[in-house]
Amino acid sequence: MCAAAERTEVSAAFSIGTLDETAWRNSEPGTPHPRKRMEAVAKLNDSGIPCGVMVAPILPGITDGRGQLSAVIEAALEAKATHVTPILLHLRPGVREEYMGWLTSSYPGLVGDYESMYTHSSYAPKAKRDALGNSVRALVQAADPENALAARKKRWRDPKRAIPPKKTEQLSLL
Repeated sequence: MCAAAERTEVSAAFSIGTLDETAWRNSEPGTPHPRKRMEAVAKLNDSGIPCGVMVAPILPGITDGRGQLSAVIEAALEAKATHVTPILLHLRPGVREEYMGWLTSSYPGLVGDYESMYTHSSYAPKAKRDALGNSVRALVQAADPENALAARKKRWRDPKRAIPPKKTEQLSLL
């Protein structure tokens, strides 16, 4: 166990949106390989630092296929992830313009869908986010019939394991 975990609760999460080589190379060039990130999740969990996976960002029409999502979920379960949390792409101002330019050159057939989906907000409609959450939940349940994920989550959240902080201190950047 790491020294920090001996003093307080410590946890981590890695963003791993896809294991699909083509989608990863196209959308995240220059970033660490998603399988290497998944190895880091496993190493942290094996070292006593609870670590989960944020399946993020999920790119509509690019990384949201059932098989693509299943691959990330299965790898996360193998890495003993404490949680699997899907996050559908959100496009804040500034990012939106860059992303839409990339989408136009890389996946021109999806531009209309994105313009429709992200017309009124930086976030996809709630119904789409909810549907994705339900889909990922069903995939996790199918990949984890013995509910090991829930058992790991409970293990790390055990109040007997947590060491209460001696004093809370608010840090300032001033």
